[in-house]
Amino acid sequence: MVLNKEETHIANTFFMSEKNALEYLDSKGIDMAASTWYLKKKQLKEKAREFLFEKAKTFDAHHMEQIKLLEYVQEEMYDNYQMAKETKPELAHRILKDLAEIQYIISDYNEATQFLMQNEKKAGSLQKSNKLSE
Repeated sequence: MVLNKEETHIANTFFMSEKNALEYLDSKGIDMAASTWYLKKKQLKEKAREFLFEKAKTFDAHHMEQIKLLEYVQEEMYDNYQMAKETKPELAHRILKDLAEIQYIISDYNEATQFLMQNEKKAGSLQKSNKLSE
């Protein structure tokens, strides 16, 4: 989501009082009535929601791609370690350290996947129970 200059300044005012927001916008060369500020603020928040909704549609696929990529990198690193361990012990040591670090990243992705799946199950159960109660 790309914001124009005015939208960026309005976004900067989200947590300001009306008075402070209008003063800030005026200092940036944007003359705006309070009613316009409220309207544009609301429109910008809706634009952000739409952006997040679109991102969420592809989140699962992107998440799985990242896991597959990390697993591929891990395999390549292990192969490089096998080649380096006899002839280049310093490089082999560094690869082992990197392999250990990538394990933490893969573990985090796996935990996030479990969390997402559990929440999807809960959301699905709630939707089913809501449909039954209608």
